Amino acid sequence: MPEQDSGDEVKKDFKGLLGSIRKFLSELLEIRSNTDAVATKESIIADIPFKGHTSWILICSIFIASIGLNANSTAVVIGAMLISPLMGPILGMGLSLAINDIDTLRRSLKNFGVMVVLSVITAFLFFYLFPLRDESSELLARTKPDIRDVLIAFFGGLALVIARAKKGTIASVIFGVAIATALMPPLCTVGFGLAIGKPWYAAGAMYLFTINTIFIGLATFLVIKFLRFPMVRYANSHRRRLIARIASITGILVMIPAGFTFYKVFQESLFNKQAQEFLKETIEMYQFNGAGRYVDNLTKIEYNDGKTPLIELVCMGDELIPDNVVNTWRTQKNQYSRLKDADLHIIQGGKDDSEEKFNYVSELYEKNKAELLNKDEQIKMLKEEVSHLSKNAEKQIPFKEISAEARANYENLAEMGFSYQISTDFKKLDTVPVFSIKWKEGIRSPQKEADAKKMLVWLKLRLQDSTLVVKEVE
Repeated sequence: MPEQDSGDEVKKDFKGLLGSIRKFLSELLEIRSNTDAVATKESIIADIPFKGHTSWILICSIFIASIGLNANSTAVVIGAMLISPLMGPILGMGLSLAINDIDTLRRSLKNFGVMVVLSVITAFLFFYLFPLRDESSELLARTKPDIRDVLIAFFGGLALVIARAKKGTIASVIFGVAIATALMPPLCTVGFGLAIGKPWYAAGAMYLFTINTIFIGLATFLVIKFLRFPMVRYANSHRRRLIARIASITGILVMIPAGFTFYKVFQESLFNKQAQEFLKETIEMYQFNGAGRYVDNLTKIEYNDGKTPLIELVCMGDELIPDNVVNTWRTQKNQYSRLKDADLHIIQGGKDDSEEKFNYVSELYEKNKAELLNKDEQIKMLKEEVSHLSKNAEKQIPFKEISAEARANYENLAEMGFSYQISTDFKKLDTVPVFSIKWKEGIRSPQKEADAKKMLVWLKLRLQDSTLVVKEVE
């Protein structure tokens, strides 16, 4: 009997522990009680209109983002994303679908469409008229979405709506989401692709922008539904049912491509992961006996949805990888579930494919040209700064010793100072060392002039600098 009582006590304690944990988690994660539905709805709707100040802010942010992408400057792009008003209509679309507000949905779609068109036109004009149009890494990164872009957009949207719904909006979250979801750069890349005559760049960037938009809107829809915002009431019951059906169908139509896109980019990410594992077990472990070398920067991994996937390797030098090794690699490739249908293509040494290898090297150079130019500019700037500092270091003087010697040699000297003066003849800049002196009161001008000339000769000889100047101050 005591053993049974002991077992019942353990069960009771365990249930109490589970209840405490459940209560703790519910209090930790509960967000409905601190939500202001009315204020949240009003603030989101207030951000939907696009006119006046908002339009000019959008144009300026597009210009800033385009300049940042052109200069390959991440900091400038982040600044553009912070001031962009694009998020307003997207939240409006998610909210209107969640609460069956057809009027808000119509306004959101209209303003969103105008914003997108204006953004693309602005970016197109900038890149079309601006003389420097290199394909920087920041631009190329905005032409193809992957699983990370989808997850960033979705969870960024969740964070944004939750922050907007909280009593006392968390501004830092809004700024962070604006940076993370990166709506502006893809639109700039659309304009860039059209300006340079590469529509596939524009198509890829627009696809990325659409993915971000859909998943931010989807996150908004789900959070508003979870927080149980009140539905818009219509006096006509028939109209209410019709709008509810339209909103539901629209929501489903949006979720279908969102789910399809997520599945596709998820499959591509799994393919890329297995391809990287395959490379580590094969070519990256292979030991060349002679002058052969695997150029990993030129490796091409293409999922090619709907077509034959491709894994392409490039090896430089005259040493050929034996056929039996290549066949073994193909057998290993087929052991990976997602690489079975992929085509393994190896470009390696030999005269027959020298032109093809040259094309690959040229492609690599063009891809990294902007980054290389930026590094060269930084190195040049640093060299100039070092040179400038070295020159200044050479011109530094032992002022304490000089002033002591001057005081001993010139009894009429009252004060002495030293500084570098920058002067120009409008052809070049010069840095001139200048000694300023002040004589004691009562000393005649001829005496002052004689002592100043004598001091100038002495200082030039003492410091071995013929450019220095002595100036008298009152």
